[in-house]
Amino acid sequence: MKKTSLLVLICFIQGLFADEYVLNESALHVDARDFALGGLVCRFEPIADKKMEITCLMPFQLKELSVRKLEFHKKALSLDWSLGWYQSGNEDWMENRVGLQVGKQLSKQLYLGVALNVLALDNSLEGPLPVCFAELECEYVLSEKVTLGLTLMNPSGVRVKSGNDFVPLSSAAFLGARYSPARKCLLFCELDVRLNNPIRERAGLEYVLNNLLILRTGFSTGPLMPSWGIGGTLNRWSYSWGGNLHPILGVSNGFTLNYSW
Repeated sequence: MKKTSLLVLICFIQGLFADEYVLNESALHVDARDFALGGLVCRFEPIADKKMEITCLMPFQLKELSVRKLEFHKKALSLDWSLGWYQSGNEDWMENRVGLQVGKQLSKQLYLGVALNVLALDNSLEGPLPVCFAELECEYVLSEKVTLGLTLMNPSGVRVKSGNDFVPLSSAAFLGARYSPARKCLLFCELDVRLNNPIRERAGLEYVLNNLLILRTGFSTGPLMPSWGIGGTLNRWSYSWGGNLHPILGVSNGFTLNYSW
């Protein structure tokens, strides 16, 4: 059953490649905390002075589709710098991406960031296909309890060369909001907007029991998938684990480990 699901997914991705290559927002933006909150793309997390983050996501319990991620965050020259790498797939279909993001807190309310990504698509038929694309990120503090977020993925509509043709990379806009009804509770919601596709919704709830245990749950639509997870912090270390349930393909999960200094 697992191998059949893998074959269907690989054929589905390669079939889409004829008209549009769908960027994997989970690999680009989502860690285990976001995974537990419905797969949120808008992060709403302050960047530590120095932080290293390791994430592994396992879609549908298939190691052939696993996502491995490594990220470094640092504040320097009054800017937030993030350098990240991820790898997804196996020898039949592999994605490797390296990205550099630079952000700045322009005021107490407004934060802006821009990222440049180099993505290498490697398949057994054509070999590696490199492409560069940009992303934009914005956060605005509306009030003490409400923060709005916007992430634009590939806003310029970059294309990737495939043989003698140029195939467009997918573009998407993620509009999110965070609401804090109480000191230990956070509510999240997000809209995933793409051309020629229905809008997808995501929502999540986070409740802090104590530093060692944070409870999280959420859902996403298209199809409807419930999600859940836990997290916590111990000294300079923090962890997150999250999972979700697809109505046909089953359970996915992920784990993130952070070290800040």
